[in-house]
Amino acid sequence: MPLSLRDDCHPENLKLASALPLTRHPAAVYLSGLGFGSQRTIRYSLNRIAALLTNGECDAHTINTVRLRFVIANVLDKTTRIVAFQHLTSLSF
Repeated sequence: MPLSLRDDCHPENLKLASALPLTRHPAAVYLSGLGFGSQRTIRYSLNRIAALLTNGECDAHTINTVRLRFVIANVLDKTTRIVAFQHLTSLSF
């Protein structure tokens, strides 16, 4: 079930304009510093959030994490924001 966004934010605005090298992408850098089990768990959460917010068009490496933080903080309704923050609880980017 896709998350509900207000009209002022569209999924296409969450896509990266161009690919970042893995050494500069916040999600990739963060994941590389985690243990194997933690990487799987956090990667799943990031991929799930990206897919939900973009109707399946993005994953952890193709979503614009700067824009994602803005959307979570400013655009999502309260219930959806709680779910998103539950997935992002252990992330620091």
